[in-house]
Amino acid sequence: MSDNSLLDRCRINTNIDGDTFVGIEKKEEKYIVNFPLGFCLGNSEKTIRNDIMLLINILEQNLNKKEAVITNREKGKDIIDIPVQAYLYIIRDFFRRGYYKETQSLYEVDKRGKINWAYTIKKQKPVIQDKEVFYLNYIIKKNSLKNDELITLIHKFCVYESFDKFGWIFTGYNPEKPSIKLNKKIMLAVINSKLRDTYKDENKQLFKNMVAVLNSSSSESKSEFKYGTYRFEYVWEKMIDHVFGIAEKEIYFPKTTWNLFCNKKADNNSLEPDSIMLYKDKIYVLDAKYYKYGWSKNPRHLPGSASINKQITYGEYIVKSQKFINNGKHPEVYNAFIMPFDCSSNVFPTVESMYCIGIATSDWKNDNKNDNKKYQNVIGILIDVKYLMKLDGRKNKKEISRLAKIIERNCPI
Repeated sequence: MSDNSLLDRCRINTNIDGDTFVGIEKKEEKYIVNFPLGFCLGNSEKTIRNDIMLLINILEQNLNKKEAVITNREKGKDIIDIPVQAYLYIIRDFFRRGYYKETQSLYEVDKRGKINWAYTIKKQKPVIQDKEVFYLNYIIKKNSLKNDELITLIHKFCVYESFDKFGWIFTGYNPEKPSIKLNKKIMLAVINSKLRDTYKDENKQLFKNMVAVLNSSSSESKSEFKYGTYRFEYVWEKMIDHVFGIAEKEIYFPKTTWNLFCNKKADNNSLEPDSIMLYKDKIYVLDAKYYKYGWSKNPRHLPGSASINKQITYGEYIVKSQKFINNGKHPEVYNAFIMPFDCSSNVFPTVESMYCIGIATSDWKNDNKNDNKKYQNVIGILIDVKYLMKLDGRKNKKEISRLAKIIERNCPI
């Protein structure tokens, strides 16, 4: 294992010439952590360790596990067949409790200790004096660790596997090599038996994570592996939707249909905006774009005509659809692109985690005198990547309010 610092193992990808992988990879015994474009790395071992754990959690929450088998073989999809959280759990549990060992009860003759009266009465000859019964020796119960139990050896195997892959995140410590070789059938049978018989929650959790590690282990030596995705734009879309979007958004999707002369109808797939945000009876159509403008400041790295016109279509559909009219009024609809940046990079004159960079319009829809056509202006918003990652996984009313106000403030109508 390399003695490099955590910082030496970390890099920010560029999204140039195929440099798009986000996640952890091992090449020729060297571990590399690839962070997404726009991420701001910490400047100490502690903060970088937190950054790595944040990245792992985001990938764990947002990667599509159903594609794992397929995507591990081809570029362009998620690579997630490694149970990272199981490895991390075993490492943390080892730091806290050491190797898992079971105890056995031993009984021996002694004058001190915890007396087992049933065994003492049965095994020892009493002394009777003045009609009273005395025992000169007792049967004492002692608990002894069973160091060579198979479950302990299996745990040592799992600890070694976990440290080999992810121990470098925490420490330079290397546990002892296991004395047994991988035999999935026997090992899994032993652990599953323990799972059925144990009632202690922390042991149940340990055994479940050991099962996950064993299922991913191979007797063949693997010098390389990857955990992550080549398509972080999908993760970006999900994070935006988790923090700002509503769950039931299908009613906002414009639909089309073919009415054929042979008396048949054929429905097409709906146009689907990434996120619908609601705030104070207003509707915000958000399109998450994992583009490079927040890093390059190059206008060629902004959404093009197709994306802009699509956003306007979304907005017009919502404004004109009868199902969204409330008390005789059409809804107020706004449009926005959400793109990544690093607010500490000094590329833009701000240290705020959200920043408006401009407005996209279309010459076929540009009525800035009609208050009901705010949607014709698509507001460009940058959001700090690390900031959003820390928010991911839960709706945030404060941030919804903040984003809504920035969009409204920069809309020219």
